[in-house]
Amino acid sequence: MNNLQKPTKKRKPVYKTASEQRHCDAIHALPCIVTGLSQVIWHHCFTGGGGRKNHFKTIPLHPAFHTKEQRQSYPDNSRYYPALHENRTRFFLRYGTETELLCRTYKKLDALGKLEPAAREIWEALK
Repeated sequence: MNNLQKPTKKRKPVYKTASEQRHCDAIHALPCIVTGLSQVIWHHCFTGGGGRKNHFKTIPLHPAFHTKEQRQSYPDNSRYYPALHENRTRFFLRYGTETELLCRTYKKLDALGKLEPAAREIWEALK
């Protein structure tokens, strides 16, 4: 058997615009859209099939709700189930679809006055 690893494909770095960076900072300041816990990471919605991630289509998620590996790193992981990337169907049935969670996120940002114009356009199209 050959134990050599395949060379990884070098990706071109993707830089955020100033508006995208402000939006991501505002997302990071929000509590988890599912639980209300303060520690969050971004989850990019609607990125199946590859392509460039739209930074305006992000929701704040507690790490335990994002992937199984992150969920298992928390001591009380029995209450953090299911993680989004572990079982999408169970996650959506329990907490709502990506569209619903994204709309809730936009609503919170709008109430705080931190919704960027590009995000507002996406929100209007989702309504």
